[in-house]
Amino acid sequence: MALLSTTSGFLYTVILLAITVGGFFAVRFGFNKELMTRLKDTNDVLTRQVEALTRRVSELEKRDAFKDGLIDTITQALERKNIKITIDGDMVTLTERKSGASSSIRPPRIKAAHPLTPAPNALTRDDLKDK
Repeated sequence: MALLSTTSGFLYTVILLAITVGGFFAVRFGFNKELMTRLKDTNDVLTRQVEALTRRVSELEKRDAFKDGLIDTITQALERKNIKITIDGDMVTLTERKSGASSSIRPPRIKAAHPLTPAPNALTRDDLKDK
């Protein structure tokens, strides 16, 4: 009888230990799986944001190149009319070569709705096509 009592106690201890170790690994695996899922979701979101920002930077670089070309075109057109244009920051000075008269212009500050959106009265390529 003592052997049965000792064996059942030992068996109970082994089963309890197996359940505890199995539960620990099950919980740990569950947490790791949840953590990996969250990390993957976060990585996917950040990847999409980086791609969107890269596209936006590309669009802004194209817009900047277009505006640089537009400024060069305007400068050449004014020079053909014997008007010298000097751009210093946001200050634009027009000087007529024959008379020497000059005029300085500083554009008004227009607040855009968002720093990356164009001002409401900004020219677009479509505005310039027919002119």
